[in-house]
Amino acid sequence: MRLLCLIFTFCLFSNSIVANNVDSLLNLLEEQKLTDVNKLYEIHFNLGEEYRSRKEENYKLAEDHYLIALNLIEETDDNEKIAGCLYGIGYTHQRRNNYQEALVSFNKILELDDDENKNSKKPKAYSQISTIYQALGDYQRAFENQMKALLIYERNNDLLGVANSNYNLGTIFYYQSQYEKSLEFYLKAKSIVDDLQNEKFNYSCSAALGSVHEKLKNNEESLKYNMISLELAEKQEYKTGIAYSKGNIA
Repeated sequence: MRLLCLIFTFCLFSNSIVANNVDSLLNLLEEQKLTDVNKLYEIHFNLGEEYRSRKEENYKLAEDHYLIALNLIEETDDNEKIAGCLYGIGYTHQRRNNYQEALVSFNKILELDDDENKNSKKPKAYSQISTIYQALGDYQRAFENQMKALLIYERNNDLLGVANSNYNLGTIFYYQSQYEKSLEFYLKAKSIVDDLQNEKFNYSCSAALGSVHEKLKNNEESLKYNMISLELAEKQEYKTGIAYSKGNIA
């Protein structure tokens, strides 16, 4: 399970780029007068985003900046910004396995965010709630919340979100040993990311398909998808993915 999570969530940014961004934001923070609330909010929120994209030991730093940003903006009626802070706080709790605290933040998003807004964090909140219940072994709640996310993504024509929910639904069935259903959802996700030409996500789908075909004893199909995942991991210089794919091929 941890390997699949690692596959899907590996960092988009190089450490050097993120470090430069953080240094720039910290310098900007030192230069700002403490009267421009909106500017301070933006700096702290972006620091949260940057720290969140770094290694696990930075998640507490990310949470601290999201909390400051939330305190600066929560008296306004800007629910989109409030939801963005809550999502960051929930995500950092989730990554540190503080599941109950994460659920509190994600459920607050469900109360205030408008899913008709294309920038809504509501489907992402449902999706993260689903992954928490999956980790806790409550597959029924995991399924229900992921389906709620999927319906919003479909209504908003968010193809990457649709692919993400199908992938997560495949994983829910995988860990219940319902491999045929798992295969169905993984194939839906793969079809979408093929059209989107999203290589990062394509790796995740290919690796998942390799695993589920192995469970179904479709060894040739398993080998095919694991070879595809290895090629994609090597292209992206994703070392954990390379090791995972090579292990499956072996």
